[in-house]
Amino acid sequence: MNHPRILPVALAAAAALLTVFAAAPANAAHPESEPQSFSAWAPGSEECTYLGTVGEISRRANHTPEKPRVEVTGSRSVAVPGGTEPEPCPPVAIAPQQIEFTFSGAGLPLGEHSVPFPANTYPLPDYAFAFEAPTWIDAVEIAICQERNPDGSTWPGRCGDSHTIEFDADPDPYCEYEYTIPNVWGSGYQAHIGVTPLVEDAQWWGVEIDLPFTIHHIWNADVTQGGSHVIITPTSWNNTIPVGQSAYVGFIGSGDPPAPSDIRVHVNGVDCVEA
Repeated sequence: MNHPRILPVALAAAAALLTVFAAAPANAAHPESEPQSFSAWAPGSEECTYLGTVGEISRRANHTPEKPRVEVTGSRSVAVPGGTEPEPCPPVAIAPQQIEFTFSGAGLPLGEHSVPFPANTYPLPDYAFAFEAPTWIDAVEIAICQERNPDGSTWPGRCGDSHTIEFDADPDPYCEYEYTIPNVWGSGYQAHIGVTPLVEDAQWWGVEIDLPFTIHHIWNADVTQGGSHVIITPTSWNNTIPVGQSAYVGFIGSGDPPAPSDIRVHVNGVDCVEA
């Protein structure tokens, strides 16, 4: 039998037993998608050339501890209307331009990657890179743009026409969690979070919460709170969870319970979906 572990949080403590239950296992891997072609064009800033890029994007299969990943290969070109190679342009200032790749998953931004488009260089070498994210990548937008202002701001017409690549949605979530509030009183509340790996055994899991107040008691986990950001991590005896089973953590906090949108749960570095 596991004995309760005392956790110093605001000079208070609580303990309980780990609870597990069986669930149906899911597939053992995220599938690999067929490569998809892309192309994007934009007028050069000196107004006498066109910049172009073509290439392929592949979404790779992944297993823990690998993160979801896409691989990009492409080429860059400069064209002149009616010609095959760049010709001298009027002596005007040339704004730096780049190919911008914007990655998203489930409608949320996951990050960007830029490939420079150097001026007055011909021919241009091919490029290749990989992009990893904590969650499944299901869309990539490609556009040739002038570089942003030094403060990161942008403006209308900064980019040429964009091309969006879409992949099939993740067929099975990697993991899920259940968030419940069994008790609420005037000055506080009791919350439970259950974490369930669906694809592979959890070798590590954690919970992050944005809270306006303090957690006073917690059980089945350790907690670190810096300001309004709370990080909950497993104890030494429940840091692994067999696939299809669940580990539960509970805590008591002051003020209002956190909204579901303020909670992030992850298993093996991959974000989980709410059950």
